[in-house]
Amino acid sequence: MDIYHNQSIHECNGRGAKLIPLPVKQTFFWEGQEMYIPAVYVGKNGAVLDVCAKISLEDMTDFLKNWNTDRRLSLKTQEDYEQMEAENPASRDFTVEMSLNKIPLANNMSSSLYWYPPSIFQLLNEESAAEESTTAQENKNSHNAEELMEAYHCDRDCLWRISRHSFDWNDSPILSPQNISLTLRADTFSVTAGHFTTDSSCDYRDKKAIKVLQPVTGKEYTLTLHGCEQTKVDMDGIAEGNLIYPEYLQELSYTISPKISREFFDILDCAESEPARTLEENGDTCGPDGPTAIFLAGKPANDDFRTAVSSLHFSPVTTVHWRIIFRMKPKEDMKITLPIQIE
Repeated sequence: MDIYHNQSIHECNGRGAKLIPLPVKQTFFWEGQEMYIPAVYVGKNGAVLDVCAKISLEDMTDFLKNWNTDRRLSLKTQEDYEQMEAENPASRDFTVEMSLNKIPLANNMSSSLYWYPPSIFQLLNEESAAEESTTAQENKNSHNAEELMEAYHCDRDCLWRISRHSFDWNDSPILSPQNISLTLRADTFSVTAGHFTTDSSCDYRDKKAIKVLQPVTGKEYTLTLHGCEQTKVDMDGIAEGNLIYPEYLQELSYTISPKISREFFDILDCAESEPARTLEENGDTCGPDGPTAIFLAGKPANDDFRTAVSSLHFSPVTTVHWRIIFRMKPKEDMKITLPIQIE
């Protein structure tokens, strides 16, 4: 199996010079999850690491039964998708920092694929048969997944997520390392813990307090609203061609106690922004013309205050339905050093 620098795990054709495989062949456990490092690949342009993570078949089976095809196809809102992803054991992503001989490398890109065992395909086929689906397709693993399973000798009766991480050299290439040091950092996922509504015409001088519980720990937080006002955003520097974008939003000012990092807490509008529209030569507009995705961040004068901004609209809206988000980190970071086998 040939591996190339800066190549997606889904690509079949290599570009540039092949990397040299250096066997690691080490298994370890990250808070109960089995992880396998088959090899690291090095070359003058950089290095590549493949990580095989075993996913619980029992958890995946329960997920597929709970989130059957009908339920998955009925998702409408971002909150719906986040709930599904939070419960999906196969969606747990992570980043990898790597050093060779204790010399750090620079992260470049990553990609991943899955190997599904026969038991998962059997469950999916039974579901399709029960629903008498006329659009059911043959369930099978990809060619690349087959090739990786053959090369790495992973148990084919298990569910695997195989991720490929590409790195650049910060300095001179390290082509004969004796060890590899890894830091694994689990990505967060979002959980909606509550909802509330604001009206820009309301008087917040008396403040409005909302109690909310962190979904996992049960820790109580107090969200205090200090104001909500209508704002118009200047889109002159963003508009392209004959596209026009929505400009009106509400800006919410709040504090939270006890304090929690912005990395793990947020307030979002339940509604989506209105899509951009096309401005015709006669001055009329037509649309929609694709979603509007513009990052807006407010900065309150008081450092203790935080700001949340609503979705964008073409006309002012006075009422906004918000959702309170906690971002959960499923695992603590893990550091490990492994020897490279010399053959």
